[in-house]
Amino acid sequence: MERYARRLPARLDELAERIARLADDPQDPTRRSAALTTAHQLRGTAGSFGFPRVSEEIGKIDDALRHAGKRAPIDMAALSAWLEAARELVRSAPGLAQPEVASWKARLLYLGDDADSSARVQELGRRRLIEILPATTLAEAAQHLAREETDGALVELPAAQGDEADELASRLQAIPGCAGLPLAFVSADEETPSRVRAANAGAALFLPKPITETGLDDAANQLAAIRRATRPRVLILDDDPAFASLAAHALGSGGALARTLSRPDELLGLLESADPEALVLDVRMPGGIGGLDICRMLRTTSRWQDLPILMVTGDARPETRLAAYAAGCDDVLVKPVRADELRLRVKLRVERRRLQHARLERDPLTDLPLRRFFVERLRARLSEAHRRRLPLSLVLLDLDHFKQLNDRHGHLAGDRALAHLGHLLAARFRSEDLRARWGGEEFIVAFPGERAEIAAALAQGVLDDLKRSSIEADDGARFSVSFSAGVAEFPRDGASMEALLRSVDQRLYAAKAAGRGRVAHREHP
Repeated sequence: MERYARRLPARLDELAERIARLADDPQDPTRRSAALTTAHQLRGTAGSFGFPRVSEEIGKIDDALRHAGKRAPIDMAALSAWLEAARELVRSAPGLAQPEVASWKARLLYLGDDADSSARVQELGRRRLIEILPATTLAEAAQHLAREETDGALVELPAAQGDEADELASRLQAIPGCAGLPLAFVSADEETPSRVRAANAGAALFLPKPITETGLDDAANQLAAIRRATRPRVLILDDDPAFASLAAHALGSGGALARTLSRPDELLGLLESADPEALVLDVRMPGGIGGLDICRMLRTTSRWQDLPILMVTGDARPETRLAAYAAGCDDVLVKPVRADELRLRVKLRVERRRLQHARLERDPLTDLPLRRFFVERLRARLSEAHRRRLPLSLVLLDLDHFKQLNDRHGHLAGDRALAHLGHLLAARFRSEDLRARWGGEEFIVAFPGERAEIAAALAQGVLDDLKRSSIEADDGARFSVSFSAGVAEFPRDGASMEALLRSVDQRLYAAKAAGRGRVAHREHP
């Protein structure tokens, strides 16, 4: 990169100065450690930033200093020759182009054929430093999304009724790399049916048309926050800021949220706040605490025993890799590290960890998260709702007459009814809505940002589908089921999670008392 190429001569001068100081007293361990640290850093970053031959020459210095006193005394003439060879390579090699850094705080796709509305949103975006990518067709949207990392999409809600919103959302998210892209539907129709259509189609937000400047800013913040929640979180610990920056840029270009750290003693505090899904760790760092020590420490801490740890090193010897694996790391990469290889290895480790967690946290019958997982996520969503002064609605539902269902049709039929309801809940709503099997025949859903009236309409839609479903009994007969549900809204019905759960339980009881097979979002359904 051009910026690194400009800084490289100064870094080589720094190494030359440290080698010169070492030449005055080759037996001084402090001077040898200082020269070794600089050589080790340069060896990794030069190759990773596009100077592989420079990395090779500095690597000879790194190896010589590391083995000094073990195999042979330091050959100062050889160190100077390798350093001069590296300088000559830098003088004759052009720097690489620095990637362009966007000044936008968010980037959103705007999909719609209303030219006036699109132009207005683009102008509002410029005022708020929100880049708007306009598209009138799905093909144009695909072109934008293939070129740019996008925080979300604003989609004009089709005027027609029916399943067009569902189809549009599905086709947009079917574009490669866009699965889970958070959506906000835009419509001049603010009535409840339109809002329900948007929520059923998976929209994270509903924006009335015309969009205001404040509305666009809030939407960008919320969509970006949702997008961040789905992106891998990676922490990079390396004492060389240049390599840490390079690794963060490589991972960020692949969609990850990467944070860097240069001091090992700050790691534990940052681990708690960052809650990473992977750790990229340098094997060798100054200060007495190396990557191997950190890896062993984390493997003895229950909170981080399954955290994927990828170690990077400029030492390609087999014994170094074996020592890293023995310390408990999951993968070893040798500097210079290819950006695409780093992205792929981190991606695979994060995906595997997520899959393992999903298996532990999900109910095998319904494939929904279990109660403990739901409660942890609900606390976080309620905290965000309180901070942003947004509503959050909770729906608690219970299959009607479940004991009689088991007695009449058999326990396997009861399991099939539970599984069918779980699949309905999983298939509907938005990706950021929380669903879980609460226990027994009870299920729970949280709708961040939605009022109780919308949540009740969404639950009613699932109830209608369930009533129309036909489930097979153990003897081959067919039957249908229903559920009763209660709805409560934060903060109107409860300002804490405990109070909200009490309110929604009372509404569920009211729905049952009123005859079952219904949704109650007021004291009297």
